[in-house]
Amino acid sequence: TQEAVIQPRDITSTDFLGSSLALDGMQAVIGSMHSAAKTRTTWDFETGDLSGWEQTGDAFRYQPTYGDNSKHRAVYEGYGNEASKSSGDPQSSRLVGRYYVGSFEKRPSSLESYQSPDNTFPLGNFQGDEPTGTLTSDPFIILGNKISFLIGGGCNALTVYVELLVDGFPSLRETGKCSERMHKVSWDVEIFKNRAGQIRIVDHGSKKWDHINVDEIQFSWGMRGTCHDNNFGQCTGGGGKMPKERNYGKDHYTG
Repeated sequence: TQEAVIQPRDITSTDFLGSSLALDGMQAVIGSMHSAAKTRTTWDFETGDLSGWEQTGDAFRYQPTYGDNSKHRAVYEGYGNEASKSSGDPQSSRLVGRYYVGSFEKRPSSLESYQSPDNTFPLGNFQGDEPTGTLTSDPFIILGNKISFLIGGGCNALTVYVELLVDGFPSLRETGKCSERMHKVSWDVEIFKNRAGQIRIVDHGSKKWDHINVDEIQFSWGMRGTCHDNNFGQCTGGGGKMPKERNYGKDHYTG
């Protein structure tokens, strides 16, 4: 048996470190419900990168996708009832903003500026259904009752889907409708309150429609923290200066 004391260098008593705790094997997720620190995870992918997401395989190597890429390429027909089928014409993904995750696509951001695409890959460029892999978000504490997101792409819930991990275990799952057009899905997560959550985006297939589109992941609670004046005056109006490791170090701020 081992014991350890965890004390982050920027924590204060009013941050309520330890307000929630979730254990998964060797991993501990500790809640700090009044911390003003921001989550590093990009939930809407508007940073033009995959900050806060752990990647496996190569399905998401060129993600996130810049612009409405599927609108500029042919889309093969869907399957299911006739009303759900597309004609093979270009089809809008209905993304929000500049970026979304689309594992069929191959049009990433420019290395010089997230506001522009990488012109190495022309409009409508794609990698297809063959690559496989996953994206898993950093852990977070579930503090509300709803998580919503946009989802599109394939419709096989065994190979392409978005799932919620709770304390490391798959708990909720959603797939697309074999259409590039994304639609909004909401999960009721009330029963998981104060437990550790992660979002995982999965592309485990290489057949027709084995790809996934995701955008605009939202939470019914604030993911940026709330600000309370603490003992050292570090947080006022949504953030504050963090303690320096060295007197000559740079200033860093939260909030």
